Amino acid sequence: PNIEYSMLNIMSFLKNKGKKAPALYGISVNSTPDLARRTCFLQKQILLTGEEHIYYNQVGLDDCFEKFFANINKYDSVICTNNYAAIHLINSLKKRRFSIEKFSFIGCGKTLIATKFYPEIVFVYVVNESFGKTAVTILEELQNNPEVLHINMSVKCSLSSAEDMLPEPIVEDTLVFEEPESDIFYE
Repeated sequence: PNIEYSMLNIMSFLKNKGKKAPALYGISVNSTPDLARRTCFLQKQILLTGEEHIYYNQVGLDDCFEKFFANINKYDSVICTNNYAAIHLINSLKKRRFSIEKFSFIGCGKTLIATKFYPEIVFVYVVNESFGKTAVTILEELQNNPEVLHINMSVKCSLSSAEDMLPEPIVEDTLVFEEPESDIFYE
């Protein structure tokens, strides 16, 4: 996923909603995507941000929450590195009977559990169709250029909306998938 684009998209979304004080929540120093989000958050291109507004998940989300909660009055929005951090944060705030209506919560990734928290959590995700197109493009490049050693591609991310929340029908598939003998894509 294009993390830089998605973070700029998030910051623009928050600014357009009148938000001025975001926190970045749940950062793992062992996660490359989290560190990329941190770097983009600190660029201050759209909203004023700083290291003091970043909350790390070093010991666990409970510890991360306690540090955030001690400073909660500074913020009007929270960008969570993943949906589990966002759900944990919302549930922890509700346990403390903290009013979450004034906050905007952003989660990264499109998980089924996050859809249950819409509109409390707005999430950023990669459209599966984009992933498929990217995979086909990579395959074509590798087939046409056998000397290529590696390819780096970024897939554009989207913010969730009400249309994303429409439940997809569950279809039972009775077809049995048979793997072909040779598939260059998987090779």
